[in-house]
Amino acid sequence: MKVWLFLIASLSALFLSATADAQLKLDIAQITCKQFTIGDVVPTRSLSLFLTGYFYGKRAVTAIDATFVINPVAFNPDIEKLKDYCMGHQGEMVMKAFEVVLGK
Repeated sequence: MKVWLFLIASLSALFLSATADAQLKLDIAQITCKQFTIGDVVPTRSLSLFLTGYFYGKRAVTAIDATFVINPVAFNPDIEKLKDYCMGHQGEMVMKAFEVVLGK
């Protein structure tokens, strides 16, 4: 009896379990300055970390200030410049805006 109960429970768990599709693909190049400033698509803090890592990686900058990781928006002057730039260019893509801010 215990064997059958275990077998039925195991098979039920195997066949009735739902698969979770938790992955989400997001094209960062399609995020506008407006979406960045209000945190519409991705929270501003998260996108700030990504953008800084991406562009610093392209420039081969391997050292960061530890305070930036704690609060990237407050402690990174490039992010502050990006936010200021985006306030006046709401329709521009944020990747393009960051290139302009960094002087690329």
